[in-house]
Amino acid sequence: NRCYRRASERIGCGMQAVMWWSGLRGPISFALAVTLVGSDADDEVMPAQRAQIMITTTLSIVIGTNLLLAPATAPLIRALKLSRAAPPAHKAG
Repeated sequence: NRCYRRASERIGCGMQAVMWWSGLRGPISFALAVTLVGSDADDEVMPAQRAQIMITTTLSIVIGTNLLLAPATAPLIRALKLSRAAPPAHKAG
């Protein structure tokens, strides 16, 4: 939780934007699509053929958006003027 972190350890708004931009746009969508296929006929949410179409379409969209948006991550970091910060030094003792 951001409220309980020291000011030096908080994740700033710029870094949060980068994490959102490059984050979990694919795995969550794909995981939800895979749940459409049940282990037996009673567990199916929709007919198997339609579920396979949904899974293929979802995977295609995920791969496509990653190929299109991933190259824009570095320019976003530069535009937000974020740099690599050295990790905070831990005090001994």
